[in-house]
Amino acid sequence: MRAFFKYVESNNIFYGSCMKLEIYEDAALPIIKISGHFSFIDGSMFVKSVEHIITGPANQIIIDLKNVDLIDTSALGGLLLLYSKCSDYGKSVILLGSSKKVLNMITASRLDKLFLIRDAQI
Repeated sequence: MRAFFKYVESNNIFYGSCMKLEIYEDAALPIIKISGHFSFIDGSMFVKSVEHIITGPANQIIIDLKNVDLIDTSALGGLLLLYSKCSDYGKSVILLGSSKKVLNMITASRLDKLFLIRDAQI
C-alpha cells in the first residue's frame, strides 16, 4: 500500500501506510471500514479523512474493525480524537467486529468505556 493517504473520489477509498479505509456514506448511518494495520502514521489522517462524516447529519457512526489485523496506541489516539469530535456534535461511535487482539488493545486503553462495541457483522 502507499505511504500516505490517497483519496479515490469515485470509491471513497483511502490508502494509508499499511491500511485501507473505505467510507460508505449513508445520511442515516455512515460506515467506515478499516482493513490492515491501523498504525501511528494513519491515526491523525484517519480523522481528517472522515471529518465530513463527523459534521454530517447522522447521529451515529459505525467503525468496522473486523479486518484490522493490528492497532497501535497512536491509532487508538486517532479513535479517541474521533470520539471527542463526534461528542462535540452529539454523535455516538460504534466499533464493530473487532478481533480479540484489537479488542484487547481497546480494553487495555479503557476506550471500551467511551465507545459502543458490537460483535455483529455488517
